[in-house]
This record gives sequence, structure tokens and C-alpha cells, in this order.
Amino acid sequence: LLPKFPPPSTITLISSAGVYGNLSGPVTSLTPLSSTPTPRQSNLQSGESAILSHPNGYIIRLAGLWTPARGPHRYWVENGVVKGDPSGGVNLIHYSDAAKAVIKCLSNLRTYGGEERVVLVSDGKGTVSRRNICEVTVKSRKWEGKRVMP
Repeated sequence: LLPKFPPPSTITLISSAGVYGNLSGPVTSLTPLSSTPTPRQSNLQSGESAILSHPNGYIIRLAGLWTPARGPHRYWVENGVVKGDPSGGVNLIHYSDAAKAVIKCLSNLRTYGGEERVVLVSDGKGTVSRRNICEVTVKSRKWEGKRVMP
């Protein structure tokens, strides 16, 4: 048997900017969620709804996480295939920057009472095309000789 714990005073879910789907144009935390969600988006939306039903529930949505060795570019370059429009934009954030942003968001929730219940986190540099991500990736020695996406 698990011990009974008091309900949390606040609860935060680290989610994904993937809830928005493939949109053209800028995305903010106020952008409506996908009206025809994929199964993945539907799961994210369900989890977020459960957290937001808590009076002190918060969502931190992260843009695409990456490091030089991890991220969508790895799959795209290794397989020579990209899901989605190669010229379509992707918002990214490095793992270490995402960790710092989450700590900052959590600190602000405690300090200011968290007026915003949903926060979108990216690197703030705007979108980069999938094609450009792959072109830059294959210039790295680690990826030398790998295929570039079609």
C-alpha cells in the first residue's frame, strides 16, 4: 500500500509545443491547440487538461529539444527522410537551455503566484527549416558521409 499524501499545493507538467501541430505563422502560449489532434497530441492535451483542472496546475510547453547528438535532425539525417515539409519551420531549444528555463518558470510560480498557467519555451531565435537543420548537421564531422534529407 502506498502512503496517503496530501494533495499538492501546485502541480506542473512539462509538456511539448507539439500540441499545436503544424501551423504556419508564429505560435504563442495563447495559440489554439490542434483541432484535429494526432494520437500523440491527443495524449498531450488530455494530460494537460488533467493538470489544468487542478486550481494550481501549470503547464510548461517545450519546443523541440536538441543536442548535437540528439534531436529530430539525427533521425532525418540517418534515414534520409523528414516527416513534414522540408521547408517548414521548427522551433528548437537546447536541453541545457530548457532545463534553465524550467527552473526559472518554477521559481517564478513560487515567487509571483503564476498568473500565466501555460508557458511556451523556445530559444527565442525563431523557426529554422527542417532542410536547414539537416544541412547544418551534415557539416559536422560526426555526420560526415551521412545522407542529407531529400
